[in-house]
Amino acid sequence: MDAQHLNIRVVASFQQRLAWLVLGAVCLTSMLAWPPVVNHFELAMFWLSCFFLCSFFGWQLWQLQFWQCQLMLNMDGQGKLRRHSDSEPLEFELASRRWVTPLACCFYIRFHHKSQRGGKQLIIIWQDMLPTKQYRHLSRILINSKPINI
Repeated sequence: MDAQHLNIRVVASFQQRLAWLVLGAVCLTSMLAWPPVVNHFELAMFWLSCFFLCSFFGWQLWQLQFWQCQLMLNMDGQGKLRRHSDSEPLEFELASRRWVTPLACCFYIRFHHKSQRGGKQLIIIWQDMLPTKQYRHLSRILINSKPINI
């Protein structure tokens, strides 16, 4: 692996699934704040909401097993992102906001063409998605590259 360039393949990880489960649990606990049920229509709406919430989070957890992407990034903050559904990689540059922690790296990217994925996107790379050496290298690139204000 070149010291100035990072090319990684990222797949779903335990920490990513756990974060998704925690988010689902927080959303489901909002059902505890539901007002007291007085008629059958409200009871039906309550259970229908619970069903759709559980279905949505269950479906997303199922889809995570197929999720993967390839990230190519250099020290200048330029890179390419290829998702499993994309045939061509999308070129991007790092945006100004970045968070590097021992648990996860969070950063914004801006695509070169605004028509690609809405122009700007948050990327979260969990620590257990990569080997330790690659995670450290990604952290160094994120900390040392020049910010691009958006």
